Amino acid sequence: MLRKFKIILLVFVNLIFFSFTNNVQASENCKLYIEDITKYVNSNNVVVNIYMKNVNTQITTLGLNLEYDKSKLEFISSKAGKDLHATVKLAENKQEQGKVSIAALALDGFKSDGIYYSITFKVLDDSEEIPISLSKREITDKDGKDIDVEIAGTKIKISKETTNIEKSPENQKIQNFEINEKIEYDNLDTYIQEQGKIEVLGNDILVYETENNEVAEIQDDGTIIPVKDGTTNVRVRLNDDIVGNVAIDVKNNEVKSILATDEAKEFQASSSSQNVQLIERNIEEENKLAKTISIEKENEKENTIVKNVVIAILLVLSILGVYVILKKKLK
Repeated sequence: MLRKFKIILLVFVNLIFFSFTNNVQASENCKLYIEDITKYVNSNNVVVNIYMKNVNTQITTLGLNLEYDKSKLEFISSKAGKDLHATVKLAENKQEQGKVSIAALALDGFKSDGIYYSITFKVLDDSEEIPISLSKREITDKDGKDIDVEIAGTKIKISKETTNIEKSPENQKIQNFEINEKIEYDNLDTYIQEQGKIEVLGNDILVYETENNEVAEIQDDGTIIPVKDGTTNVRVRLNDDIVGNVAIDVKNNEVKSILATDEAKEFQASSSSQNVQLIERNIEEENKLAKTISIEKENEKENTIVKNVVIAILLVLSILGVYVILKKKLK
């Protein structure tokens, strides 16, 4: 009988240890990687998808560098992935350095696995495989502490085969539309395709050039972020072709109207450096807010840990109590 209780106690302790070990391993196994890529004969472009696997929900700030051979690849556009749910997200190409810098902030931490960013390149030289590297610039939790994540790049494989590629109709132009009612979803991709009657298929990508991103910013996925009162024009491209112009009116930090015309007005688009400065200011403000919000969550987490520890202690004491009583009976 004594031997049996010793075994039970040992198993109980091992279960607790195994549970904590699994939690630690789940965080350590978080991985950011690039999906395998193939360049086919009948396509000049390739799409580089960055994935997160075994998401670590403690990550709130994500900074990555994607490096490429600028003699073999030319940057076309970037787009936030469907699985990236972030408060702020940005990708900036630095062609002279052969690098795309990616930044994302999620106040409550990143929640899901899947595609986090997609970058489209034009292949300039397909004589051999083309390496693509992915490296960490900054991956931290809400307190700014580094989090270890496994990171892996890949190579663009060159195929002599063809593949089926859906292409949108050529020479498309945005049909005029005006929306002055309450904007239910602030996303230009949606309005351009549904209201402007632009057909986007396959590897086609909508690209936006903002006249004044101090009024509104247009993120990679088409999300409109109002900044201050005013009106700004946004030139719309489908891949390399200009398809029209959109005017966005902002008032009281809300998008009040969107007006589209097939006439693409000439203007000097806001520089990427201005956009980066605005994003950095937003990230700094969001980080301060995140730290404030996290205090209550941290307290709740500590209370849960305390409760679990108390329950574990009570279970151990119960087992020991039963063991003592039985030992006395056996004497």
